[in-house]
Amino acid sequence: MPGSRPPAGLFVYQLRVVLRGVSPLIWRRLLVRSDSSIADLHATLQLAFGWSDEHLSPSHGGVTAAIAAAPEADVVFVAHTLFEVVGTVTRAWRRIPLEAPVWVCFWRVPAAEVPRDRVEVARWLYAWWARIEAWIAGRVAPPVPSTDEQ
Repeated sequence: MPGSRPPAGLFVYQLRVVLRGVSPLIWRRLLVRSDSSIADLHATLQLAFGWSDEHLSPSHGGVTAAIAAAPEADVVFVAHTLFEVVGTVTRAWRRIPLEAPVWVCFWRVPAAEVPRDRVEVARWLYAWWARIEAWIAGRVAPPVPSTDEQ
């Protein structure tokens, strides 16, 4: 119900989400309950921005510009499992130090193997995105109950 307060023990976080690298500025103000899961936050972002894809796709415009500006530079991809482990927004704040391991992987692609054509860069990034998602899926454990929620 609009204007109603959340149940006792719950909090509402106000987030300002800005899409970087676009003009004019595109942003949304979101109200997120403290018991929202990362999946809930993902769904909220999809709805707020009118997106219909099930994943937040990589933005390749900035990467393409960076590759063109520094053709001698290697590219590094980083993946981690933090958000899948903590489960909710509140747990992310309350779980420091974290009880579960955070898996991190870095991949370095030598400059000579990086495509230069804009279309090829986009295809290459989407292939890397799929590889990174598969790596994360192979390491994600179910959220661990936290003592602060019992």
